[in-house]
Amino acid sequence: MRRADTASRRRDNRLAAALLLVVAAAPLPLGGNRPALWAAWTCLLALIACAYAVQLIASERELPVTAARFRLPGGLFLVLCAWLVIQVLPVAGWVGLGTMRAGDATLSTPSLSLTPGDTMLMLVRWLGYGLAFFLFAQAGRSRSRALVMMKALHAICLIYAALGLAMLILFGDTILGIEKWSYQGVATATFVNRNSFATFIAFGFAIGVALFASSLMPNEASESPARGRRLLYGVGLGLSLAALITSGSRMGLLTALVAGGVVLILAFAGRRPEARAPLVVLLVTTLAGVLLLVLFGGRLSERLSGIENDAEGRFDLYRQVWTMISHRPLAGYGGGSFEMVFQLFHLPPLSPDVIWNKAHSSYLTLAAELGLPAAIFIVASLVALGWRTMRSLNDPSISRRVPLAALGVMTVAALHSLVDFSLEIQANAYFFAAVLGLTFGYLEDRPTIRGDRR
Repeated sequence: MRRADTASRRRDNRLAAALLLVVAAAPLPLGGNRPALWAAWTCLLALIACAYAVQLIASERELPVTAARFRLPGGLFLVLCAWLVIQVLPVAGWVGLGTMRAGDATLSTPSLSLTPGDTMLMLVRWLGYGLAFFLFAQAGRSRSRALVMMKALHAICLIYAALGLAMLILFGDTILGIEKWSYQGVATATFVNRNSFATFIAFGFAIGVALFASSLMPNEASESPARGRRLLYGVGLGLSLAALITSGSRMGLLTALVAGGVVLILAFAGRRPEARAPLVVLLVTTLAGVLLLVLFGGRLSERLSGIENDAEGRFDLYRQVWTMISHRPLAGYGGGSFEMVFQLFHLPPLSPDVIWNKAHSSYLTLAAELGLPAAIFIVASLVALGWRTMRSLNDPSISRRVPLAALGVMTVAALHSLVDFSLEIQANAYFFAAVLGLTFGYLEDRPTIRGDRR
């Protein structure tokens, strides 16, 4: 029995390592935001899943998190995938949506999706995210492994934060040696868009705050010397702040700070940290933030001064996107169709010289592409997982580090998605799916195993 358990742990450790490599590599090619990469990562995850299944069958072992435990999230995900398939089928005429008027234009389409190819590509992307969620849940069933993996995800974010600073300051403001074609003068690491990069770093900042806050609790300080861990986490938070400030992303910095505040409130609610530690942390973080703003915040300050004009233009965009939604509120225009379809609704005062390929709000994008019912369905599913995660904070049998980190990441995703499209970038979506899957596996009920409770 011990030999079988050892083999099982090694198998799941190999799965964890493979999955972390995928998440670490996904941002390298321009944030993974290219159609060929969407298919490539999904195929790679499918191969990892097949290899894992073969090992389970050969060892006559069942899944760590059984299929029955995925009944609800799996069912919801299959409904979403089925809806994307329905959108590309020639059924538009059956439901009275075979023609559509937009201004002076009249379009005829056999399918609900006006761009069926883009909808199929979206299905491929979502299948990859579903696989990532499922596989991370299997690896996260071991609570000790889940914590190690969450720390590894934090380390991945710090690596990209350092890479972004190095590329900006030491390597001539390039992307892996390639001259930038946009967003010059700000840190973007391997991402094209500064806000997408900032979301990735904000995820790491939220995890870092969760780990730091947990290290202040006496019952969480047994795995290694607390002072050494606090120092490492503090350096990581400073590095993340530097990357966020030099990215020039206003919302990236704001969501990171809000998420950090949420994590601290949840961490300390009803619990007593070690004496004076929170005050010291607050003071040091505040001073570090002020210093970083003085040294590197010139571009961010410029963008903050222009926030009123930017907001006016963004609200014009949102009004026109809502007009687009109101024409087909139930069926949507097809997954991935926004860039093409919005041109039919693009009117002044939005500049005719700008092609809006994103709605700059993932909530509006989902509503426009999939319809309001599907958008509400997706958001409600994520809220339900967030609520379950928050309730787990009251469970004295588990460490709060993983749930706190997950809630911080969810806060960043929820807030930044209000005004941007960061979760529509594959590297960020994989990271988000990884955290959600890891947390889902971590929270699964099971017999307590000695040495596995953390």
